[in-house]
Amino acid sequence: MKKIIPALVLLLFTSPVHAGELDGKYIYCPADAKGYEFSGGYVNVMKIYYSKEHKENRVGRAMGVVKYRTDMRFVRWEVKRRGQIIGLYRLDRQTVRLQRHGKTIRCHLSTRDKISNELKAVIAIAKRKNKL
Repeated sequence: MKKIIPALVLLLFTSPVHAGELDGKYIYCPADAKGYEFSGGYVNVMKIYYSKEHKENRVGRAMGVVKYRTDMRFVRWEVKRRGQIIGLYRLDRQTVRLQRHGKTIRCHLSTRDKISNELKAVIAIAKRKNKL
């Protein structure tokens, strides 16, 4: 009994309190060329955007966009604009399929560097195909 109490106290002080359970995980969805980073209880989107300053497409991140919630089967989040929900997302934890806007797309586990490289490859392919 004397050994159990200090162990329980140690566990209470070492367990994360505010971090989301998926923090540090990344998924990439090739069908819509977007990556999703789970960090600090939020979903950050990695995508291609047009830089007016550099006059070219670049890879960027929208940070701290929305909080995510989890249960045994799904990860869910909502995207709001001006207080109105404009997107509902549901990620199946078993199949890594993302449901959004009435569509289901396949995704896979990845890393920040791999997602960035895949998005840069999408930009390079588009540059080769474009005539203007």
